[in-house]
Amino acid sequence: GPGVNPLHDHAEDVTVDRAKVDKNSRVGRHDIVSCSLGNHHVACVTRSGQLLVSGSNTTGEVDPDQKDVARIVKPVTMESLLQAHVVQVSCGLNHTAALRSYGSVLTWGGNEFGQLGHYGVLSSSPVKFCRPSIMALGGRRRATSVACGDGFTLCLTSRMEVLACGVEDIVGYVSEESRRIPTPVPALQNLPVVSIAAGRRHAVVLTTFGTAFSWG
Repeated sequence: GPGVNPLHDHAEDVTVDRAKVDKNSRVGRHDIVSCSLGNHHVACVTRSGQLLVSGSNTTGEVDPDQKDVARIVKPVTMESLLQAHVVQVSCGLNHTAALRSYGSVLTWGGNEFGQLGHYGVLSSSPVKFCRPSIMALGGRRRATSVACGDGFTLCLTSRMEVLACGVEDIVGYVSEESRRIPTPVPALQNLPVVSIAAGRRHAVVLTTFGTAFSWG
């Protein structure tokens, strides 16, 4: 792909013939178990639970600790998450979510729509460069999967319920405070959801019955 925000270790375009990641590069030295592409940034999870990130960092979606760096060209390890043991990652437009091995979800970056699920009130939270914090899933819930879109985050829990926070297109017409807290999607309650996916402004879930539901 284009070398502007590359996952590879140089600022050149990669053609089909050269698409294989070099084993001596920062990414190639690791066994990758999860990878996600946003519009302008990428993130990979290694077998040891570390997170490699690169791309546009205008709102801190790559690394909020590097506020003065607008674009992180070469993949770097998220130093603040070295002990987090991440098992899955998802990239939105300007935010990132990482699922930890014991079911909590860390989110960081932009939070203009409440997509990070950290706070209930807009005035009490920064909009950009939010550092990784645990989403307020509530009720001792454990997440099994996470998916990010443009301005929203979905979480699938071990109870087969889907929680959402962020834009009204996904969360619904609720109060400003409520859509900043991850809450169950009403239309999906009591459905055994096993998989979730997020597009730009739409979402799709799959149930154990083999049926899919989409909205947005």
